[in-house]
Amino acid sequence: MTPPHAFPSYQATSLGIGFVVAIVIFILIRRNHLMISHSIWWLLVAAASVIFGAWPRLIDGMGSVLGIQYPPILLVIIGMGMIIIKMLTMDLNRSLQERKIRALTQRLAIIESCVEIHHLAPRQRNTALNMPSEDTEPGKQV
Repeated sequence: MTPPHAFPSYQATSLGIGFVVAIVIFILIRRNHLMISHSIWWLLVAAASVIFGAWPRLIDGMGSVLGIQYPPILLVIIGMGMIIIKMLTMDLNRSLQERKIRALTQRLAIIESCVEIHHLAPRQRNTALNMPSEDTEPGKQV
């Protein structure tokens, strides 16, 4: 039996995982590998791990309030819900990035065509723009 002041092994494991995740997140932020807006999500996961590791009776109390017969399954349900929400936000961000990339690609193509036309000789430029050149008579088609 463990002394009353010591944590059982499962509590120590959960606390350790939470602290390691938090430390890794802070290191990634400090090295500029992870944006702060993305790190908030992971810091919440680390905090939840530490809180539920330190006070496992919290999940038991939440489970009984919600009418769940086996309270530890509540952590699995919450975790799956968080994963689904994270995947949805990632898809939304990726869709936004794809729209921006498509718009930038179109802008770049327009700019490149303008630069290409600008660097052509005047006669070639007029032909590319479908305009009559300076050396043709007015009213004559090219």
